[in-house]
Amino acid sequence: MIAPPDGQGLGSQAGQSSAIIQLKEDENVSASSGGEQSWHLSRHQLKLHGSRHQLMLLKPMTRELNRQELKTWKKVIRVINHELNNSIAPISSMCHSGKVLAERINEPRLNQVFSTISGRINKLSEFIQNYSQLARLSSPQKQSFDLRAMLGQLQSLYPFTLDCRDKELFIKGDVSQLEQLAINVLKNAREAAGDIPSQVTLTSGMQGVTLVIRDFGPGMKPEVMQQAFLPYYSTKVDGSGIGLSICREIIDAHQGQISLSSPPGGGLEVSIALPRGV
Repeated sequence: MIAPPDGQGLGSQAGQSSAIIQLKEDENVSASSGGEQSWHLSRHQLKLHGSRHQLMLLKPMTRELNRQELKTWKKVIRVINHELNNSIAPISSMCHSGKVLAERINEPRLNQVFSTISGRINKLSEFIQNYSQLARLSSPQKQSFDLRAMLGQLQSLYPFTLDCRDKELFIKGDVSQLEQLAINVLKNAREAAGDIPSQVTLTSGMQGVTLVIRDFGPGMKPEVMQQAFLPYYSTKVDGSGIGLSICREIIDAHQGQISLSSPPGGGLEVSIALPRGV
């Protein structure tokens, strides 16, 4: 355990002190829901059999902080969506009326102006819809289903090799949400590696199942990897920066874990751990 020295990082108050500390999981190139784990460190002074002792407690806070951060993002997104939608609707209506008038007076240049405005409105509406997915994501409706079979159905959309010893692998979760998660990751892998099929490994154990999706693209820089789960963050020219944020919320709602790493030989590896039946 690494703790701050006396008087550093922990404020003393009536014989006890506490702080939120950040610990990196590994110095290697890896990121788990943002790259660092947050812990609540508390220290208490106590007397036992006439001797003074210090009791130090560590409580994991990463999941709760992620949940609060995402809750804040959702509120911001709802406000932005509301304001933008209130503006887009009348602008779109006026633009349509303008196009009709431009056609009646046979003015090509004016018609082109309104067509351009209409195109930008459609792009903005698409942008809003993408971010609305994060704000609208509901609590998972869990049921038992075959995870291997679900992945097999996606092979026609995003080609990949599937390595799984089990002919059937049942877990309890929200089928639609976990399918969306797999699609998001497989889509990213396809965009990164082009026609090179991804490699998907599915294993089961006492604690649950682990799904690993690896692509053979250029990989991801460590500094990019640590920001990858933040909403709005994207290195793609036309990326919305929402896909991995949705993935993280889905995993958190299923009491699982998601992490990114750079495997030997290049590419990017997304590891998803899910409990069997929570």
